[in-house]
Amino acid sequence: KSLYEICEAFKKLKKLEVLEFKNWINLDKILARINILKKLRTLNLEGNINLKKMHLKIKKILKFKKLLFKNYKQMKIAQDAFEGLTSLNVLNISGCKQLEVACKNLKEIPLELKNLSNLEKLSFKNYKKIKIIHDVFERLPSLNFLDIDKCEQLKVFTNWKKLKIIHDAFEGLTSLNILSMGRCKQLEVVLKSFEHLTCLQELYFKDCINLKKLDATYDRMKTLKILSFLGCENLERMLLRLKNLSKLKKL
Repeated sequence: KSLYEICEAFKKLKKLEVLEFKNWINLDKILARINILKKLRTLNLEGNINLKKMHLKIKKILKFKKLLFKNYKQMKIAQDAFEGLTSLNVLNISGCKQLEVACKNLKEIPLELKNLSNLEKLSFKNYKKIKIIHDVFERLPSLNFLDIDKCEQLKVFTNWKKLKIIHDAFEGLTSLNILSMGRCKQLEVVLKSFEHLTCLQELYFKDCINLKKLDATYDRMKTLKILSFLGCENLERMLLRLKNLSKLKKL
């Protein structure tokens, strides 16, 4: 009865902007009616462990700014789920283990994300099978936080032709100020093209145990405050010129 009443109440909540359903057992029927909430800006579905599918009607709420799908184990997101969500600026899908679009079995960061031109925060933490990053980030000019920590198979900077990367994967991230690439165990070389990230303030390569060469000089990263190579035990060559990093506080 209560579930039915909630669904019916949506018809009257025409000005609702924030909706949270934490630790619910069954949300499928509610999400099927969510497109009624035209003013909705924030949807938090954290902890609803039985939710297995993000209803496609979510994509019809074009003014969404924040979507939180943290720690889902069996959730499926259709390929076009984010199509049209051009106002979205926060997307948290970290810890989702079996998503079709983002999961522990994900090998490529989905091209569908390229439509999220206002996205500011994006996390792929713990997605251990990601190997390929296309040029999807070139179209995310507002992104300022990117976390690919513990993506142990990521080889984005090692063999560009093998990974079919035509463009510089990070070239369009002109607003990025935090990048965490900790525990990317396959990362061996950071190329000079990495210097496009001129707005970076924090950069982490923690425990990248196979990282051997830094061909980037970071000369253009005038705002860099934190640079971490903690645990990079095989680092052999570093072209870093510290004198140009006038704002560096932690190394």
